[in-house]
Amino acid sequence: MSHTEPTSITCLSVHRNTYSIDYQLPTIQPIPNGLIPIGQKYGLSSLDAAKINRLYNCMSCGGTLTVPGGNFSSPGYTEHEPYPPFSDCTWTMIALVGYKVRLNVLDVSVEYSSSCQYDSIEIRDGMVPTAQQLVKKCGTGDIPTVTSSQNSLLRFYSDSSDESTGFLAKYSFVPAA
Repeated sequence: MSHTEPTSITCLSVHRNTYSIDYQLPTIQPIPNGLIPIGQKYGLSSLDAAKINRLYNCMSCGGTLTVPGGNFSSPGYTEHEPYPPFSDCTWTMIALVGYKVRLNVLDVSVEYSSSCQYDSIEIRDGMVPTAQQLVKKCGTGDIPTVTSSQNSLLRFYSDSSDESTGFLAKYSFVPAA
């Protein structure tokens, strides 16, 4: 990571020295013991970001999924609590060549609006937010099984109000045949 790249921390997104009193000093020092060093020469490692997320109780959601199958859910779902406001989570499923992604989204409960502009679940056929949209859902109920090409992206977004329980997703990689 170069010193000009942003550090990806769930509740903080800053450059290495953005809020430092001296540009040569790091922005973030761990608490409660400021003597414990964190970071690399030019920024934070992914392990450092994980430690900071835990230390500051930051919400963590989204990620890249490359194992042949598994589950993931909106923040708070497994604790039977509402997802937080301003959630913006993206899961990218990357299958091996010759496989497709099969995705089931169950137990959906997100704020309803006619065009799903407040809270929503989007599924795309590809790894980028501009890939072909396969599904956009808000309200309640399961999303019928979706099979995409080799890669798939699920984005969950919530606005500032009317939080609910979210969703549970199950995915698997199936032969493209």
